[in-house]
Amino acid sequence: MFIDGYAYSVESTKSTSSLPGFLVGTEAMLRKFKLTDTLSQGKVGLIIAAGNVTWFNTSTTDETFRSVPLLTSEIIGARWANMLGANDWVSVDGSACASMAVALKQAKWLLSTELDTMYIVNVDNAEGVSLNQLFDELGVFTSTPEFFLKYACSVVKLTKECHNTSVAEISDINVSRYVSKNVLGVTKEGYMQVISPVKKRYFDYIKPHGTNTQENEIAEQEAINSFGFTDVPQLRYKADIGHALGSATGLELCLTLGTQSGTGLHLSAGMGNMYGSFVTTHIHIG
Repeated sequence: MFIDGYAYSVESTKSTSSLPGFLVGTEAMLRKFKLTDTLSQGKVGLIIAAGNVTWFNTSTTDETFRSVPLLTSEIIGARWANMLGANDWVSVDGSACASMAVALKQAKWLLSTELDTMYIVNVDNAEGVSLNQLFDELGVFTSTPEFFLKYACSVVKLTKECHNTSVAEISDINVSRYVSKNVLGVTKEGYMQVISPVKKRYFDYIKPHGTNTQENEIAEQEAINSFGFTDVPQLRYKADIGHALGSATGLELCLTLGTQSGTGLHLSAGMGNMYGSFVTTHIHIG
């Protein structure tokens, strides 16, 4: 399975808009992306890989975006599918930070069976104000001052065949769950479950989940070390761009496509004790 195009947008959570900041950024990104996409696509599908699948609060009060509560994901899914010409398959996944790995696994199966092109739009549907309030109540910001939030969205176009426009091949996609002491908890064992099945054993870089929180840093690093990857360079984007929650893995994939070469191992973990991994082999820097 090959990545044949990608785009992304990152926005501050301190938006004056009454709508979730990512929403405006995603629509603008998809419009721009569609204008540059001229390749014949065949049968096309869309997966919205979201950290949270329901818009809430302002979705019923904002005059410019009124909708029935709990139905907005489906409405937006149909809208974005029309924008991308992806009318042969549309689905929404909400597996938190593992949503990108889950979507990639589903996309690979669909491309091997009935579709020619897949789009994955990776977003997080929750509002920054509510999230900041929750994490503040949990003491995340005070106990881990390096942890901060950002809105983000990304889109990747996937094809079953390699084209001269392809930027990377994706393989070794793994998703697993390892029950922890709480829904936000991460463990060494959870990470090991998605690293162990990976067939490749040489990497030019590793993109860890790397949240800057002590629990995650220790668990993830111990898992990486247990497979002998101690000398492999690690890309830790969240220290610079913040944590985009459920949209982080898709965003960070796009960042590697524009800057890295060789073979990379991508890791993710998140709410619900879900873990994901996949491997990229870069064809050229996008």
